[in-house]
Amino acid sequence: GGLVLAREVIQEFASRRIRQATIGHLLGYRSDNPEHDLIARENNVAIDPRIRSSLHRAVFDTPRQRRIFEHAVENSVLQGTEVDSCDVLASADAQLMEGASAFGPQHVTIEICTGRAGAGVARSDRLADIQRPIMDESIFRKIVTALARHKDCILSLGGSGDPLRHPHFDRLIHIAREVHIPVIHVHTELIAEQEVVQRLLDCSPDVISVDIDGDSAKTRRAMHGVDHWSLILKNMEHLIRGRRVLGEDIGTAGFALPWIVPRLQRRVESVEDIPTFFERWRRLLGTAVIDGIPVLADECQRDLDSLSKTYPPAAYLRSRSLRELCILSDGTVPSIAGDWSGESIIGDVRESDVYDVWCLLIEQRRVTYREEYDVIKNYVGAAS
Repeated sequence: GGLVLAREVIQEFASRRIRQATIGHLLGYRSDNPEHDLIARENNVAIDPRIRSSLHRAVFDTPRQRRIFEHAVENSVLQGTEVDSCDVLASADAQLMEGASAFGPQHVTIEICTGRAGAGVARSDRLADIQRPIMDESIFRKIVTALARHKDCILSLGGSGDPLRHPHFDRLIHIAREVHIPVIHVHTELIAEQEVVQRLLDCSPDVISVDIDGDSAKTRRAMHGVDHWSLILKNMEHLIRGRRVLGEDIGTAGFALPWIVPRLQRRVESVEDIPTFFERWRRLLGTAVIDGIPVLADECQRDLDSLSKTYPPAAYLRSRSLRELCILSDGTVPSIAGDWSGESIIGDVRESDVYDVWCLLIEQRRVTYREEYDVIKNYVGAAS
């Protein structure tokens, strides 16, 4: 979006070099300085709802982004008409649907092992006893080498197991770095010996998500059956101290890598902890995430939770499904992203090329969304 800043604001940002000196902090809600929503003020420019609600990141900085948008823009130029933003976005929807298999996945989650320290309501019961072999290094290298071709793939290590339980997780992260995966994210419980946590820091992932799931040992135990509370907090302190500071060393207010993201799953057992959890970590790290119940959680699990549902909108899930790929630790690929049960497998990267499996997956998802796809195509055709 377009934004105009006064010279004084830029000068202040440049001189402070801390995470509060950002546009996001300037525009975001701060409990220490409550005020009316900026969107209601007269200096906010009204935006067409179709543009405002678009799921596209309209920045032409990668081959994927250029290919998605260039067709619509060029068509308007050839027709001698003014480029209409809404038509461009509608065309981008069609391009994404038609070309998703050629682009390759944009966000890939690889489960490198199974097993976690606890189960409880924060996890679907059917995942608690899943056992698969750990991800083999040669298979991992094959996967990430293929993913690196498109230069904009985000890699997450997660799934049904905690990545830190893989004996050579740091070696796998180094392999992903070697082939130039641009962003590496590790999703963990952080229940491990401090030596293991140091190995995580030493291999320098970009983002580390930590499933804390509470603001007290009592809540953590209610969510996972066990708490390991003191161990998690001790390891969080070690992570925070061990980050690589960017610029001046001014404590947790400075810019540092990796980003550490505490997370809490919103359930009846944890809802009372949300305000204190969010405020504590927002003040300390500037980041805190409240997760909804996973979309693929068992129906019986969801029905036990009386809170209002917070599942993402259907349009978002559709768009995400055309960019997202999950791979289980044995090399198999589930047909639904986020389904770690292994019950609906569409391919196996041990036997096939990663992109061959991706094409099969996208074709299946196209069938699922065929009706919406036809509506998009008809709209773009009429606009052209």
